[in-house]
Amino acid sequence: MKGWKYLVPLLGAVVITTTPISWAKTEKTLASNSGSQTVYVESFNVENAEIKDVASMLAKMSGRSLVLTPRVRGKITLRIRSRVTLEELWDIFTRAINQLGYTVKYDQRTNTVYIISLGEIKRLKPTSGGTFKGEYAVSIIEPRYASPEDLMNALKPLLSSYGKIYQLKPYPLVLIFDFESNIRAIENLLPQLDRPGYAQIVKVLSFRYISPEEFEKAVRPYIESQRRIYGSRIYHAVLPQRGIMVVSAPREVVKGLLHLKENLTLEVLSNNPLSRVED
Repeated sequence: MKGWKYLVPLLGAVVITTTPISWAKTEKTLASNSGSQTVYVESFNVENAEIKDVASMLAKMSGRSLVLTPRVRGKITLRIRSRVTLEELWDIFTRAINQLGYTVKYDQRTNTVYIISLGEIKRLKPTSGGTFKGEYAVSIIEPRYASPEDLMNALKPLLSSYGKIYQLKPYPLVLIFDFESNIRAIENLLPQLDRPGYAQIVKVLSFRYISPEEFEKAVRPYIESQRRIYGSRIYHAVLPQRGIMVVSAPREVVKGLLHLKENLTLEVLSNNPLSRVED
């Protein structure tokens, strides 16, 4: 079957990631059990794009008119590598923007899609000591190597207290809903967490009696010695603002780090008994 590509200009924060010249690559084929046509989307990848821009592209691909209320705004990320029908892509898009307070209605009689705001996008009021502020955003990711369940377990501790993550069933997609700044930070870690050899463990270490920076400094010789054995299979990142350290490594290495963490904690407590007393 002959395929074609849709071309779009770069608009603000929109980043084209499918190929250097295309946003969504599609193929139209005839449904085997009916006379109607089914449009298949071979891949669809867009980073931090405005909802209205994504909706406009989907409407053009579907041959439908689009009506948006003035308040429709917000950012969305879609990373879909598997082949889906255009109707399934609409379903994924609809369920994603539901998280941002919008609903999608399709009027078959006029062949028009309506995107209606259910209220203004929520904002987090500035608070002293708040780490993540700003508007909410949605990111939908199709893991390349990890299962959706494994990736969700790895990313869940990285969410803010307002965030949530779940599988967008029946698709092998993970939906992340959180503040835009936090989603960007999580996405920066994804290449290290979702990679070949994912059978290894991804562990998020949290700390109470020592800082993650102190722990990383103390275990650095151990990590370097293990890298000489396992090479790039070992990855770690310290997130001071969250008080955590993210580790992706073989099971034996993670067990060693947990053992060192326990020993360092006991050492701190033995040197400072008052730290055992809770506030």
